[in-house]
Amino acid sequence: MNQIYLKWSTGEMTINLNEFFPASAKDVKKLLGAIQIDTQQEDHIGLLLNHLNDRITTDLEGGQKKKQMLRNINQLKKAK
Repeated sequence: MNQIYLKWSTGEMTINLNEFFPASAKDVKKLLGAIQIDTQQEDHIGLLLNHLNDRITTDLEGGQKKKQMLRNINQLKKAK
């Protein structure tokens, strides 16, 4: 799954994970704020972690991009 769909009483949002990650800590914090409003919070964080782990193991790109995704994983685990 490369997208997460969030819905609240006041709106909705679709996140394309391949475009969003790797992300800055500030952007991940904003995403976590949006996820906390959604009723499927735990499911979404689990999907984000799975997506990042898959990307790290399958992406041929390394360096800073991979390091940033590892930082994103740590940030998401702390929020869980």
